[in-house]
Parts: sequence; C-alpha cells; structure tokens
Amino acid sequence: MMYQLVDKETKRIVTEEGVALAPNGEVYSNGENVTNRFYVKRFSGETDTKGTPIYQGDILCIKQLTFESSAPLPENLNVEFYGGMFQLFRGNECLMGLNLSYIEDGEVIGDIYRNPNLILWRASRGDTIKLVKDVSYGTAYGMIEIPTGTVLQVYKSNNLYDGVLTEEEVTLSNKVGEKSFQYNVPNGAYIILARLADKKEEVK
Repeated sequence: MMYQLVDKETKRIVTEEGVALAPNGEVYSNGENVTNRFYVKRFSGETDTKGTPIYQGDILCIKQLTFESSAPLPENLNVEFYGGMFQLFRGNECLMGLNLSYIEDGEVIGDIYRNPNLILWRASRGDTIKLVKDVSYGTAYGMIEIPTGTVLQVYKSNNLYDGVLTEEEVTLSNKVGEKSFQYNVPNGAYIILARLADKKEEVK
C-alpha cells in the first residue's frame, strides 16, 4: 500500500528509513509505536491530470468536472476517505457522492496538514470563530452590526455557500415590536479558532 507520513510537529513528509505503516494502520519506528506523531495519507489509487498521485488529505484545484456543476470553478477541494471511498470535501463538509472519478481537470496543490490556508474551512456547530472583517446587514427591525475581532460560537452551518448562524443573538425593535436574531456570518468573514471535533479528540 502506498502512503505518505506527515510529521505533526514539523509538517514535513517523512522519508527516512525505519519509519513505516503497519497493516493495522499504526506507525512504527525501529520497533516503537509512534502513531501519534504522524498524519497518515493513504494513496487513493488515482492521479491528477498531471500524473501526480492523489493521497488522502491532498488539496486539489478542480477546474472541470465530468458534469455541469452550479459550484464556482476553479475551486480547491480536499480528499478524504468517507463512505467506503475517496471523496471530495469542501473543508470539513463532504460533497456527497463526488468522488475522484468525476474530476475532468484537477491538480494537486498541497494538503490539509501543510497548506490548510488553500481551502475554505466551513465552521460547524460548536466551533469557535473570530471575525476578520466587519459584518453588517439590515432587517425589518434595524441593522445588525458585528465588528472585526468578535469571537462567537457556531450554532449551525447555513449551507455550503451561505456561512453560519451563531449561538449569540441580538434583539432589535421597531414600531411593530421587537425580535431576536442569531448573528448570520458569511463565509470569508471569519476564521476558525477552535473546532468542536478537535476538542473531542483531546478529551479522548
């Protein structure tokens, strides 16, 4: 089985002899179990349009699919093993059923471990985000304004393109009455400070 090992501390692909992936998925170095030191990138069995092998965790710049898509292309998507196959993800959201066989034109440009800035990570419920730009929008009850630097908790992801709703909310009023609104933060206006999934891993 072909694979790559990425050192979690140095973020470099390990090539030295004596470090190997065992059949049970654990990593050993000179007889010592060092699994926790590495990210394991398994070979998908596919190559990009330039002939570069595609591994789990790789980021591909997708320029064309084998079918018409409403998604804006080119777009950077990452590869993960999910549902028994290697599928394309938009950050941490699986594009269900979109596997590597649907890529007409795509190129490996990095991976999620060494180049996470190449993809737009979508925040999920429970994640902590920080605004990197002012957010303001109008409602029938007045303007909602959230300044840069505000730290918020995510209640849910609206969908793949429309950002997130937060647990925090604001109450506005007009002549008719008052109403409470959860903050609506668009994609590109925030960075993820902490992932709920990562916190769960730490607890384990």
